[in-house]
Parts: sequence; C-alpha cells; structure tokens
Amino acid sequence: AAQKAIGGADAARIIGHEFSHISCETPSSTAKGSTFSCTATGDDSKTYSFTATIASTSRVEITDYKVVE
Repeated sequence: AAQKAIGGADAARIIGHEFSHISCETPSSTAKGSTFSCTATGDDSKTYSFTATIASTSRVEITDYKVVE
C-alpha cells in the first residue's frame, strides 16, 4: 500500500515529482500507528526517503519525506 501511495498521483501532486524504483522495509508490526521507511527515485533523479504510517488494515499514509543527501 505504501508503494502504491508513493507512486500515485497524490504524491506527485503534493511533492511535485513522480516516483519509481520504490522500495519499502517490512513493518515490524501491522498495528495501526506503526511506522516504517521507504525509498524511491524521483523524476529529478534524486533519491527520496519516506516515512509511512499504517492508518488502518487497508490504508497506509505517507507522513514525511525528504531528499537523501
């Protein structure tokens, strides 16, 4: 779900870039509120780091992102 959120139109609209090569770590828990990290490559060729939070059994929200230096 996090990969879909990062690669989707909402992330592109909010952040201003489209993303590919999306990779997420496996969350240590699937409980609501658990967080985990993802990385992706933007259409600007920069690598981005994302923090994803499990919002429900069927929804993940991207709660933070930054360009990896």
